[in-house]
Amino acid sequence: MQSFDNQDTLPLQLTLRPYKRDQDTLLLCRIYREAVMRLGSPYYNAAQRQVWALWSQSPQLVERMLSQGWTIVAVNGGEMAGFAQLHPESYINMLYVAPKHCRQGIGAALLKALEEKVLVAGLPVVQAHASLVSRNLFRKMGYRALAYAPVTRHGIELPRHLMEKTLSQATSTGK
Repeated sequence: MQSFDNQDTLPLQLTLRPYKRDQDTLLLCRIYREAVMRLGSPYYNAAQRQVWALWSQSPQLVERMLSQGWTIVAVNGGEMAGFAQLHPESYINMLYVAPKHCRQGIGAALLKALEEKVLVAGLPVVQAHASLVSRNLFRKMGYRALAYAPVTRHGIELPRHLMEKTLSQATSTGK
């Protein structure tokens, strides 16, 4: 568990902890759906957001997916604010922040924690398929776009980009 207290760019009382299957799944489904539907609206049309959000309608599927790899939850002031997952060990499979907690440094804190996990594992590179919503956060955190890599779900294309960052000791110390 990591705690980030009294840092300028992070919210007060932010804690990162492991995913708890028996407690977190339903709330993380809601965070996922709200993030897709509300934060995605400037970038994706209604049909794209609907098909993207379908996954959150099956708590069993969500639980199975979040139990793979390494999934962490951000708790801000006692409230679940977001989550992220590495699966496999050097691929950021998910990174979602609840709309009411956006632009408070939570996404960056989750991303840093994932990067540190990859670095500790001795892996030099981390990759992610970044949505149009998250692309700017990844850029700000030092990722570069490798390719346009849309995904098609139920016949609807969702634009995204394959992004990559080479990690170093400076990454884990925040430099």
